[in-house]
Amino acid sequence: MKNTVKLLLSSICCFCAVLTAAEIKPPEFFKDWNEETHFDFPMYKGRCSNKALQIKDDPTSEIGKVVALEFPNPHADIKKYKEWIFFGIHDKNVKGLGGGAILWKHVKQPGWNWYRIATNVKLTKNCYGYFFTTWILQQPFGAAADITFPEQKYEVWVRVKLTGPTFPQGKAGEKDGIYIERIVVKKSK
Repeated sequence: MKNTVKLLLSSICCFCAVLTAAEIKPPEFFKDWNEETHFDFPMYKGRCSNKALQIKDDPTSEIGKVVALEFPNPHADIKKYKEWIFFGIHDKNVKGLGGGAILWKHVKQPGWNWYRIATNVKLTKNCYGYFFTTWILQQPFGAAADITFPEQKYEVWVRVKLTGPTFPQGKAGEKDGIYIERIVVKKSK
C-alpha cells in the first residue's frame, strides 16, 4: 500500500524486535522514506522500567500514542530533566555503539519536533536505545541492523514534544512534560 510502512514492534523478549503486519504512514518529516533504509520504532512499544513513565493517547502525535514523563511526578525529579534528554545505544557484548543528547536550548518551536540524536553509529542485532541517564525508557532496534554488512553506519532520529513552563517553548498553564513518540533509524549513505 502506498504511503504505508511496516512497523517494527518490540517483542516481549528482551533485545529483539519483530516485523508485524501493522501499518502506519511513514513520518512526514522523512521525504526520502524507503522501507529498505528507514526503520520506524514506536516508543509506546518499548520498555518503560519506571512508574514515572506512562503510555498515553495523544491525538497530536502522528501515531496516536506516546510515552509521557509528566510533572509533578512522585517517581521522577524534574531537576534531572531541566536541560537535556540523554540517549544511548547499548549492546552488552559490544562497547561504544554511540549516543547523543537533545539540549533544550536547541528547541526552536513548540509541539512535536524531530531531532537527530546520533550519527554514524553502528548497530548490532542485540542493540537497543535508551533514554535518560537512568535508562528508564528503552527500545530494542536491532532489527534495523544489517548483519550482512556490520560496518553499516546509521542515523538515529527521535520525535519529542515538550510542554509546560519549565521547558522551552512550553506554555504557562500546561502540564510540564516530555513526550516521546517514535525513533527512526536510517541507514547512512
